[in-house]
Amino acid sequence: MNRISESLWNRKKWLAVTLAAGMLTSSTPTLATAASGSAASEQLIPLRTAAEQIGAIVQYDVAARTAIVRWAGHELRYTLGKSEMVADGREIPLASALAANAEGRIVVPLRSFNESLGITTEWNMNGGLLPDIESYEARGAAWIELLERGNWPAARESFSGLLAASLPQQLLAAYWAQIASQYGNLVELKQTTVERNLVHTTAQLVYLTDRGAMFTIELRYDQQGDLNDLFIPPVAETSYEPPAYDRKASYTEEPVVVGQGQFALPGKLTVPANGKIAAVAVLVHGSGPNDADESIGGAKMFRDLAVGLASNGIATLRYAKRTREHSFQSVTPDFTVNEEVIDDAILAGELVRQDKRFQGLPMVLVGHSQGGMLVPRILNQDTQRQFDAGVIMAGPSNPLEDLMLMQYEAAVERARQQGAPLELIAQLEQQVQAWEQTVAIIKDEQYTAENYPATLPLANAAWWLDMRNFYGGEIAKNQNIPLFIVQGDNDVQVPASSLDGWRGALAARTNVEYKLYPKLNHLFIPYDQPSTGAEYMQPGNVPLEVVTDLAAWMGRQSAR
Repeated sequence: MNRISESLWNRKKWLAVTLAAGMLTSSTPTLATAASGSAASEQLIPLRTAAEQIGAIVQYDVAARTAIVRWAGHELRYTLGKSEMVADGREIPLASALAANAEGRIVVPLRSFNESLGITTEWNMNGGLLPDIESYEARGAAWIELLERGNWPAARESFSGLLAASLPQQLLAAYWAQIASQYGNLVELKQTTVERNLVHTTAQLVYLTDRGAMFTIELRYDQQGDLNDLFIPPVAETSYEPPAYDRKASYTEEPVVVGQGQFALPGKLTVPANGKIAAVAVLVHGSGPNDADESIGGAKMFRDLAVGLASNGIATLRYAKRTREHSFQSVTPDFTVNEEVIDDAILAGELVRQDKRFQGLPMVLVGHSQGGMLVPRILNQDTQRQFDAGVIMAGPSNPLEDLMLMQYEAAVERARQQGAPLELIAQLEQQVQAWEQTVAIIKDEQYTAENYPATLPLANAAWWLDMRNFYGGEIAKNQNIPLFIVQGDNDVQVPASSLDGWRGALAARTNVEYKLYPKLNHLFIPYDQPSTGAEYMQPGNVPLEVVTDLAAWMGRQSAR
């Protein structure tokens, strides 16, 4: 892989690649600094060329002789002949009146351009605008612009070795074409944010598309400044409101890293501030590429649990899921639930056990949804016997392939009850028929991850064949680790009858407790109407009753 050149690296600059269109070939003009009258000069850059390299919209008002730049919520106005610019409605003085160069292009001071957009860049005669290696908003936007121009080799030059191996040029081109097909063409960058954890620095870019929709992409940079992975959030987050029981003085939060090497994961350790800890819990996500908070719409279930449990003497560890933090690198042809969930849950347990504050305390494995379903399997594969107890929250008691069929069938029934158009009902019925055919293949024991028919319409066949006919209760009935199994009775994804499935499988065990909560949906949030999943977009929190029940049960457990 082409690395950042040593000279620019020493100055912490990102070596941008040449964009063929519109580059200046003559010397960059300079402007004397008016205040000092000395030989010092301020570098000028061609406005349109520079702005478009980071995906900005540039328009020119002929009558007003004004260039208008829009980028990530900012608006800059440069008027020829004026010695000030307007940035987001504020006038900013310039050293001299704005003018055009010999080629008729408006040139503007680089410094005011950078400061007005909140970025750090340099101008290079051959490469154009060079974002600083730590100016992640500008780096990310410039990288997206390379994709928009189809400059795949240049785009891959910023890849880490790991991402380069996972995302060859042909796949990158196909990936971007698929995005355009699914979301539409990008029209304007509307917002940028940068978040840092102990594994990656992530630039999140939000674009308006030509379909009027918003498209969000997250670019993850490693500690060396290379682009290490990409992620497109599957569900837009809406406004989250902390629960009333979130008392910030009652806990501290510490950033941690679960595991090491290629798939190291950022996590958060939430600890009671008073140091009085009765137990520590490891939170394991449901299906899908979840973040550490298990953010879905207006809910952050794991954050609610962490802060609530901390106020009740329970420390927690939560972490980003591997398919979230390492989206491209993690999914391989032989990817199974071991790589997706189990390996990292066990590594999280190891991290907790290494912390002297928790020695001698019971450690509880808490799984939600698919994570709950897998609690018995995680306990089985935990050869070090780190976990002392387990909590299953809305964990399916039947195989996932059967659960999905039930969900498809329920969607058809809801559509009929709501008087949906016949065309929509027919489409839903086709989904049921297609999944029935898929389930028949999944359940056929003659097929393995190495040998399955081409008609199986699943990209991750190994994952499904590993999970086929999986009954967590069949594993748990032969274990003796205490369990607390909880379920909401308004769950559209995992029906309340799943609790009966666990009861039946574990009828011979005496150290399992159960509780069904009225009105709670799959995210353990109260909802008065029958849940459809649409309510996930509304802000909501896990009730205090659930938190205190979990804390009380965990506090009664003992270390093995």
